[in-house]
Amino acid sequence: MSTGAWSWSRWRSTDIRDNESDKELYRVGLIVLIILGVLGGIYLIADSCHRTLPCLLHFATGLYCPGCGGTRAVKALFHGHLIRSFIYHPVVPYGAVMCLLFFGSHTLENLHVPHIRGMRFKNIYVWILLGLAIAGCIIKNILLVGFDIDILSLFSA
Repeated sequence: MSTGAWSWSRWRSTDIRDNESDKELYRVGLIVLIILGVLGGIYLIADSCHRTLPCLLHFATGLYCPGCGGTRAVKALFHGHLIRSFIYHPVVPYGAVMCLLFFGSHTLENLHVPHIRGMRFKNIYVWILLGLAIAGCIIKNILLVGFDIDILSLFSA
């Protein structure tokens, strides 16, 4: 049992557990998803333009930042390439699955489907997301520096 400033029970107690917070997160998230869906549709329609903003850290040092590959991962996910999306940036498919679970379960709960409760937000989901971003960055840079494998350009046309 920890008596220090940080303890497991203290960390777990910061989870959002009340139903009103989840409902508000659901409403705001639906608006954001609709906007992102429209923007994603426009992006897919205007797919002839392959230019994206360059990463300044990669440009300056040759190393990848924790966000490198995110745009390619979203594009791969929109085209149905789940594994390629995960290789480019593991946060993107993880976030897509978590959003699908969260919004799907809340939508079913709002439609009064029996025995369905909306998924509750927990801090561990954010910690997993951060861990995936950091691990992805480290792995991409180890492959780049140690083995001269540029994982982000392996699938690029």
